[in-house]
Amino acid sequence: MKKLLIFFIVLMMSSVSLFASGEQDTSEVTQVKVALLLPSSADDKGWSQGMYDAAMRVADSSEGKMVIEYSENMKPVDAGSAARQYIAQGFSYIVFHGTQFNNTVVELAEDFPEVTLIFGTSSELLGDNIISYQPATEQPGYLSGIIAGMATQTGKIGIVGPVDGGDAAQYNRGFWLGIKSVNPDAEIGVAHTGSYGDYVKAGELAQTFINDGFDILAGSAQQGLGALQAVAQYPDKEVYWMGTSELHYQGPEGYKLMAACTYYYDPIFDSVLEAFNRGETSIEGQVLWLTIPNGGFTFSMAEENALLNDDIRGAVKDAEDKLMSGDLKIDWQSVKY
Repeated sequence: MKKLLIFFIVLMMSSVSLFASGEQDTSEVTQVKVALLLPSSADDKGWSQGMYDAAMRVADSSEGKMVIEYSENMKPVDAGSAARQYIAQGFSYIVFHGTQFNNTVVELAEDFPEVTLIFGTSSELLGDNIISYQPATEQPGYLSGIIAGMATQTGKIGIVGPVDGGDAAQYNRGFWLGIKSVNPDAEIGVAHTGSYGDYVKAGELAQTFINDGFDILAGSAQQGLGALQAVAQYPDKEVYWMGTSELHYQGPEGYKLMAACTYYYDPIFDSVLEAFNRGETSIEGQVLWLTIPNGGFTFSMAEENALLNDDIRGAVKDAEDKLMSGDLKIDWQSVKY
């Protein structure tokens, strides 16, 4: 009888230890289920599509181990309900793609400690079961700034931003520093739409800049497409856009895109798949930085643009090499405007 009692005590202790470590026997669990909550459409050629495409790339290469489902055009008030439904269906990872979901994520993390919530953009560690991801957008912003500073014909460069916060603020200030590194006398104008998705307002701000003689404009978030469309209304005028979606090259207005970066979120889903392959059901809270050196971005310049001469391409390549080696540090927080 004592031996039997000892056996059950040991068995219970082993079970507690396994639960505490976040691991389980996955011999019968063949898939990890990940849900995406997107603030715009999955084919918006920008912010949401970048996350959706990354998830699908990793899922497609996972040999059936990763299942992706998504809800698009999510507002914060709806995201919480959608997340609870996914959790009830057995999804162990929920991605909230946008800073507007901050409060929802923190609330759900307390209610569902066994579920890993993935949230960005944020450089804060918000909870034990929250992975925050933060793109170092000042890096591609700086490269775009070098191009703008060297290519401008009027010496006037405009920034059409969504809001002055998060990764948008980093991108804009990195852009500013890139301009000043090669053209310290350039005039830089800054305006914000107040929204990540206000295409109309972005177009209006771009139009105002163009009317005032600004010949190169830049900005981030999905609202940037509205600015690019405004620039494309001038086929015979040397005005160009720089943005954060290389998918815009493929659109009818793509001929006015001088350079672009794309957020590459694959490392997020790689981490989820690696944890699953180790037999873990969750990932401990952490901040995941996406950088040019770790593959968090791709960056490209238009193949055909008369302003993009060898000197400009060489300067961008030199700066990119310095980012890769760690020799170039971009102090975006030093920029005040």
